[in-house]
Amino acid sequence: KNKIQEIINAFEKRTWIDPSRIDPRELELFYKIVKILIINYPHEYKDLLKIAVLHHHVAPIFTEEVKEFEMLLNAGQFKHALSDTNFNLIIHGHKHSPEALIDSALPDGGQIALISGGTIGGGEATGKLPGFNFINWDSEKDQIQTSFVELKEYGFPNKVVEHNLKNAKVLSIGKSKPSLYSEKGINL
Repeated sequence: KNKIQEIINAFEKRTWIDPSRIDPRELELFYKIVKILIINYPHEYKDLLKIAVLHHHVAPIFTEEVKEFEMLLNAGQFKHALSDTNFNLIIHGHKHSPEALIDSALPDGGQIALISGGTIGGGEATGKLPGFNFINWDSEKDQIQTSFVELKEYGFPNKVVEHNLKNAKVLSIGKSKPSLYSEKGINL
């Protein structure tokens, strides 16, 4: 009888887990809002830099994390929705590991730029100092330049250790497929 109760307790404990996911009703609402924007502002919508900002990540990040639900459960579906609506960039946190990359795990050769943030007050990622991303969009070139601003201590943005653009990454997000460049414009 105790073994059965242990199994029931273990199962009930698993139901407490709150995995991150975008509810299908939220995706439907997202599509409706984008449709309204496209109908009412077709030229503006086409020319705008479209950014999705969320907490959880939609692609594996370079730090290791052993969790049942490491990223959005329906990350592929969400990225597909962003690609369908011509979003250019996803900015997210959660991992506290500053990264910039092009995610090509989309249907029909689609790609989207990703920028993962660090932290100024949470636990640091292994080997990473606290800090934040400085992001600049060059609308003429359709490029995003991002550099990580390191802090001496958590929670004190006035104590900047380093902010130099020599470590900057440039994400080309033009009408063609996005690509990642170093500061010198060399395709990585």
